[in-house]
Amino acid sequence: AKAEERQREQEAQETEQDNRAETARQQAEQRKRQKRRERLETREQRKLKRQERRIREAEERRRRRLDTDAERNQAETERLERQRNTLRRQLQRDKRQTERSGRRERRLERQQAWERKQARQKRRNRRRDFAFHRRSKVIKRRDDRVILSGVIGAAVGALATAMFIHHNDDRRFGWRAKDFYVEPVGNGWTRTVVRRADRSRVVTIRDSAGFVVRRYRVYRDGRRVFYYNNQPGWWRDNDLNVTVDPVRVRIPRNRYIVEPSNAPVEAIYSAVTAGPVDDLGRTYTLNQVLINPRLRGYMPRIDLDTITFASGSADIPIRQVEKLETIGVAIEQAIKDRPDEVFLIEGHTDAVGTDVANLDLSDRRAAAVADVLTNYYGIPPENLVTQGYGEQFLKVDTLASEQTNRRVAVRRITPLLSKDNDQLVFDEDGNETFGN
Repeated sequence: AKAEERQREQEAQETEQDNRAETARQQAEQRKRQKRRERLETREQRKLKRQERRIREAEERRRRRLDTDAERNQAETERLERQRNTLRRQLQRDKRQTERSGRRERRLERQQAWERKQARQKRRNRRRDFAFHRRSKVIKRRDDRVILSGVIGAAVGALATAMFIHHNDDRRFGWRAKDFYVEPVGNGWTRTVVRRADRSRVVTIRDSAGFVVRRYRVYRDGRRVFYYNNQPGWWRDNDLNVTVDPVRVRIPRNRYIVEPSNAPVEAIYSAVTAGPVDDLGRTYTLNQVLINPRLRGYMPRIDLDTITFASGSADIPIRQVEKLETIGVAIEQAIKDRPDEVFLIEGHTDAVGTDVANLDLSDRRAAAVADVLTNYYGIPPENLVTQGYGEQFLKVDTLASEQTNRRVAVRRITPLLSKDNDQLVFDEDGNETFGN
């Protein structure tokens, strides 16, 4: 019995040892599986961390790139603003230095005295079309342009046999317009009204053929600024034929014909504010100024030699737009000082091509420069007049292709223009009324 008891105890101890060994083996296996899971989880975490690090680095690089571009754009904006401010300061200094004490006022007084004298010749306030488009011959029509011949007869100082291009400039007047409409005023005449954000109105009166009779601006307080009137009190149908003495230029040539490529800013501002180089003693209609080169010759001009046109093209390369900044700032300052300023943008071509094609091309070149001055430099379109002259005024006398002849010129014509409006009648709302 004692032997059996010992044997049972021994078997129980062996069983217990076997159980402990099995438990230890299971625990070791469990720890092994746990370590394997931890290794797998650690590898996944490292992989996720690497991916997150790559994403963060990519975001950081993109942010640095955006910051660099923003800083570069800001620096360029600040540079252009400093450049413009410098030009404005130079123009202000030049204005103070070059101011003519009393000359402009005396000339204006003489012109106003002459206009008052002529205004005494009363005429009936009726809508009368221009006769010159009835006696002329239409050579070509294209879009909003028409080319005429025989607009005027023989006249001293006028191009009697040359063709003339007329275009409707309403397209340019959409600039900053809150409203734009055309309304009839009777007898085929129309009134085009452009309303601006400052509640002013730019009004253009046209005859039945679409030729501009007059243009003026009405401010919200009722004030009116006249740019030009092609039918003043002294106007007659044959008034395109004017006799003008040859101009006597008494100033240096580089001040009479200014080329921005080799002229200082002061010379450009002086040209856009200069008066006539000789005494005319009277004013003229815009049509007379456009037709007669001798009349235009009384005013200095700026040949925009910094703008180069390809042969047969009216496009201005975008890289050349900023080259008009000096003339743009100068005109902007002149208009700020005197809102009724009018500047003529003249387009020219070389002698390659037909007369009709060149006349159309030159007019489109003038319009392209006017568009840049308005859209990029904020010059109101009502202060600009565009006109193409084709190959009539070659700067270099050659029939070959010549870059110098493919040009645009700018000149101030305000002192030449009649603004007579004594015969006009306006209602209480500031609208022009017309008699029967």
